[in-house]
Amino acid sequence: MLTSIVGITAVKAQQKDPDSLLALKEFAHLGQMYHHPSVRLMIHMEQTSNLPTRTTDSLQTDMDLYYGKPDFYMNAEGLEEISNDSVLVMVNRPAKRMIVSRHDHQVSSSIERTISMFVPDSSIQALAKRYNSTIENASGGKKQLTLTSRELVYGTDIPRETVRAIYSPSSYDLVEFKQIKTSLVPVDAAVFDSLQKEQAYRGKLVSSSTNKGKLFFLTKQLTIACRFDKIDYELKRPPVTEADRIERMADGNYKPAKGFEEYILTDQF
Repeated sequence: MLTSIVGITAVKAQQKDPDSLLALKEFAHLGQMYHHPSVRLMIHMEQTSNLPTRTTDSLQTDMDLYYGKPDFYMNAEGLEEISNDSVLVMVNRPAKRMIVSRHDHQVSSSIERTISMFVPDSSIQALAKRYNSTIENASGGKKQLTLTSRELVYGTDIPRETVRAIYSPSSYDLVEFKQIKTSLVPVDAAVFDSLQKEQAYRGKLVSSSTNKGKLFFLTKQLTIACRFDKIDYELKRPPVTEADRIERMADGNYKPAKGFEEYILTDQF
């Protein structure tokens, strides 16, 4: 019952505004950075929530990402992921541990999702079905796109998702990216009654009657904000390769590379 209640949404009529179509075309173009032979991204990311229920709801990190098929590199807070078409190396520098394993298709799919998190869907047709959209000027000659989900959170006028992207119109390089996802979380009756008295929660509380009694919910917003400090298309190889962290021995097994001898290596081949 809870799943069905949360899953119910309202869908707005689709736009026919030419400015909306332009915004969708521009948003689709933002995905072109992933079609370059290689790209390195230096990103500052912050994740926040108006209702943190998990430790991951509030965090900030600086990420160094390199994507150039088949090579991939990611470094965030001393945690590294290095891969090519055959080997995957995970490094925990603070803990001085490494894992080496075969690079399979499932891992490749995970990497694709990581690198493309800033472009939910580059198909204009799919975007038009999912979002209302606007385009406007931003400071410094930049443009800002705003995509607002047509689906509303059950019992509210709040979109399930809002995406804002600030970018350079000449290169389509992202400058800032923000994604806000809204969902319902259950609360008890006492909390619901208390929050109803507060102006800040007006329009953000939902109740629903069932054959087992009333259910109460509060809207939770999870925000991911990214600032693109550097986008580099000139680097033709990853800043770190698997050979910088591990060395293959004559018997086919691996050991930590020079400078990482103190690390504990787990071989999962």
